[in-house]
Amino acid sequence: MRKLLFQLVLLLAALGAGPAGAAEEELSGPRLRGLQLALEDFHKHPPVQWAFKNIQLLSASDLEFSAGTFVKLQFRLQQTSCPKREWRNSDCKLKPNGRKRICQACFKFDSKDQVLKRMVHCPMDSPNGRKVTQGRGGGAVGNPQAEGLG
Repeated sequence: MRKLLFQLVLLLAALGAGPAGAAEEELSGPRLRGLQLALEDFHKHPPVQWAFKNIQLLSASDLEFSAGTFVKLQFRLQQTSCPKREWRNSDCKLKPNGRKRICQACFKFDSKDQVLKRMVHCPMDSPNGRKVTQGRGGGAVGNPQAEGLG
């Protein structure tokens, strides 16, 4: 009985929890493109100095409509030891106590897969799981009002 229970626990762990960054492998089509564009947008933001890696995909959905596709993503990022220009480098190691961000991203693609609208918002994630508001008067990454989308 214990052996069966142990095998079941191993199976559930294998199905539910993958390694950091595995979220990209689980996505396809417009969801994957949305995640890639969100990471690119995040790393273009001037205050960001270090590369961040996607450590957890919290949710992903897409909705087909007559003019294209709407994609909504929520994911968690963690700071790495690499400078931001190397954010695509898969060898970048996570900083054990690096900053974490929880991101919301929405993209509207036309039928030819061109981006019509985008919004990427990645406030800092505090240790207790609450979002931390940005300081120093600099708005958050991808703030729709700051980009004229809101």
